[in-house]
Amino acid sequence: MQNLVSGVKNILSYKRKARIDNLVFALHKVTAGVLLLLSIIVSSGIYVAKPISCISDKTVDRVIDAYCWIHSTYTIPNKTNSALNEIQVAHPGVAPLDADDEIRVHKYYQWVCFVLFFQAAAFIFPRVIWKRLERNRIYTLSSIGFEEMAKNEEALSKRRKQCVDYFHQCLGTNDSWALTYAVCEVLNFINVVIQIDLTDRFVGRALSKYGLSLMQFSSQNPLMRDDPMAAAFPTVTKCMFHMVGPTGNLVNFDSLCVLPLNIYNEKFYPLLWVWFIFLAVLSGLAILYRIFTFLLPEVRHELLKRKFYMATAEIRNLGRVNLKLDYGDWFLLYQIGKNMRPSAFCEFLDDLVNRFSDERDLTSKAAAKEKYL
Repeated sequence: MQNLVSGVKNILSYKRKARIDNLVFALHKVTAGVLLLLSIIVSSGIYVAKPISCISDKTVDRVIDAYCWIHSTYTIPNKTNSALNEIQVAHPGVAPLDADDEIRVHKYYQWVCFVLFFQAAAFIFPRVIWKRLERNRIYTLSSIGFEEMAKNEEALSKRRKQCVDYFHQCLGTNDSWALTYAVCEVLNFINVVIQIDLTDRFVGRALSKYGLSLMQFSSQNPLMRDDPMAAAFPTVTKCMFHMVGPTGNLVNFDSLCVLPLNIYNEKFYPLLWVWFIFLAVLSGLAILYRIFTFLLPEVRHELLKRKFYMATAEIRNLGRVNLKLDYGDWFLLYQIGKNMRPSAFCEFLDDLVNRFSDERDLTSKAAAKEKYL
């Protein structure tokens, strides 16, 4: 249990050696941590506490709880006070079963902890891909290493020169690397959209109908209305146990079962579903942002100016650097800037401009020499 909790803590923590993603990407990581934490809480409720308690004849007391937990319970949707328009049943859906009644079987609660765990895995999967393919490139070029040399000006200058040389050498080779990040953002969006639908399916489409049900609930008679979530997450249900009597006849035992875990499920599932929708909107906007930055170089230049305005006393340097960069090179430079102190990034840009200037001078001299020869 301690290892699981420490794993959740690592997922929920955003502080890292270097920031390799944006806020929306980080929210997917946090969502994975929350889902894993909920999975642990629900699992504890199942294996530590008693997840179901059934009332029945003393003859079957020893097995009725286990039987109803394994084989599921049910309610009768049309046997509620609001449906009957009068107070006839003690609990929504718990009433005598007539021949023409339809029943709603509830067995999802056995799988809640497992579904939450696999949802957490699905949310963390794109980040795992990005971390593996990112190959620590941002950390190598970030100011993390600079901070350790802050008191040694000579070592700091040498380190900065190495980073500028490395950045210059890999110019034009970063497009596929940046594309990997964009693909992971698309995976985030696809995953959260799928999770919205799967979560709703898992609880019998109750979440997509919750808004309309809530409006109807508020307009009903307070004495006869039923909680909209009671149909999807009933805390009191029915269970029918069949056994063979002493003389070989079939004996039926009608049991009333209490599901205490549903008091938590009815709270966090609507919140999770709304959060997934909000996260899907943010993820869609993040993809649009990525498309705009890919298609419009002037947007990339403006973003660098706005993001690092404190570091760019000489804005011309930024424009001269931006002209030399493909999209992948710009993306890497942007990530480097996020992980550097403004003053350190300004010095990095100055060194990079000087490197471009030296390269242009060498090219001009070579061209002049070739012309002379």
